[in-house]
Amino acid sequence: MKRPLAYLLLTRLKNQFLALIRSPGKLIYVLFLITMLVLVIMTGGQQPEELQNRREIGELFAGLFALFLIMFVLLAKRGFDTGASLFNLADVNLVFTAPFRSQAVLVFGLIQQMGTSLLLGLFLVFQYSWLRQLYGIAPGTLLLILLGYALTVFLGQLTAMLLYSIISSNEKWTSLLKVIFYGIIGLYAGWAAVRLLTAGDGLPEAIQILGQHRLTQLFPVAGWVSALIAGAVTAAPALVLKGSLLCTAYLALLVALLLVSRTDFYEDVLQTSETNFSTLTAHKEGRIMEAAPRRVRLGKVGLGRGEGAAAFYYKHKIENRRSRVLIVNLQSLVFIIIVLVMAFFMQGIGIIGIFAFSTYIQLFSTSLGRLNKELTRPYIYLIPAPSVHKLLQSVRERVPAAISEALLLFIPLALMLKLDLPDILGCIIARFTFTFLFTAGNILVERVFGAMTSKTLVFMFYFAALLLMALPGILLASLLAALGLQLVSATLTSLLAVSLANTLVALLVFYLCRNMLQYAELNNR
Repeated sequence: MKRPLAYLLLTRLKNQFLALIRSPGKLIYVLFLITMLVLVIMTGGQQPEELQNRREIGELFAGLFALFLIMFVLLAKRGFDTGASLFNLADVNLVFTAPFRSQAVLVFGLIQQMGTSLLLGLFLVFQYSWLRQLYGIAPGTLLLILLGYALTVFLGQLTAMLLYSIISSNEKWTSLLKVIFYGIIGLYAGWAAVRLLTAGDGLPEAIQILGQHRLTQLFPVAGWVSALIAGAVTAAPALVLKGSLLCTAYLALLVALLLVSRTDFYEDVLQTSETNFSTLTAHKEGRIMEAAPRRVRLGKVGLGRGEGAAAFYYKHKIENRRSRVLIVNLQSLVFIIIVLVMAFFMQGIGIIGIFAFSTYIQLFSTSLGRLNKELTRPYIYLIPAPSVHKLLQSVRERVPAAISEALLLFIPLALMLKLDLPDILGCIIARFTFTFLFTAGNILVERVFGAMTSKTLVFMFYFAALLLMALPGILLASLLAALGLQLVSATLTSLLAVSLANTLVALLVFYLCRNMLQYAELNNR
């Protein structure tokens, strides 16, 4: 790589560090993360080396394969739509116009993206405590898992970049590449499902065998990386060598195809870099941007029903139908799969603990829905209807999605944990109420802060507000448990108590924020 590119890379790293020091909000947030990280590692290291109920390490390898597979597929499929880029808009303006060879610029982008991929996997470090408790992993194993995650993300983004490069130069390849891409995934998913359904042993044993099967280890990227980690942990040099060679060969193939097929790849990443920059700038300025695919299936057009405030519900219903692939959107489906995978490893803590984890994940997956986009447009303020009616009708579109998500999550959990019917119903009802409790929390933050761009302040207030809003339900459930009062079962009683308190708190917040649509505060940039 040319000296100016190395200087630019080092200078950019130095400037990011200086910007962190000079920003009190960012510095406090980073120090908090570091403190929590040290606490997790210290508490994990204090656990005894030998435990009687330690789980089989094969379960961990199967879980890692599932995680790597989800990340690789989600990143690589972007190549069929908006593409991926190793560069930002500053690189487009400075590096692309400089007299550097395209090969040197590509290496510059690869090195830059490696650091970003490593940072994306930082959340795995916070899982050290329970991973050590269940599987007895050492800090070195956790570091290896982090590097494997970063490698998977990196290869997934590079794959998306290559796919977009091929499609943008010849759209006739789109259908063929989609058939190959989704065909490989579909064939493996079908084979894995048959293996699990016909396995004579229990589900945990079948998953362990499947996670270490030869076909699983040969699955592109996800299987190679998980095989590499499994070989390193179990002292199997053949697996380490196989995984390393396959990942290296795949990386070399991707880079070679990018350079050989179209040596001038600048056009392929120009639009993606510009789109990413526009989205990032919009987030910083508090504006809403929604990426639209290149092809949109309209299907049925027109609202058909609804007038006044109800028109927003039918409008959002049509928009949701056009944007989703299945009965829920892709983001919700990914979060559901994450919870199911984690529940498999957390079976010993019981349904209440798993429900608490799913609620924590739900906090990140629940948003205002399409209401936050309507707030930036004048129409919702102009319709002559009571403000509270417009607010409730805009939130109403979350009802079908909330029910679908609860069913898709807790029916498989019930089969996995062998739950009773009352406990299943309690979980579904409680998750449904938490959806609207978190939605009310989003509305409260929007009402208080509006278009404020201080993300750290908004983030801290959001978590504090949700904690206070969820506290009545937790206290009520604890009180009933302490008094020994229960309906059918203790689990159902606790979940119904939480649901009742969530409903009352959410309705109270909706009532207090009922006038937020009465006047348009034109402060959206």
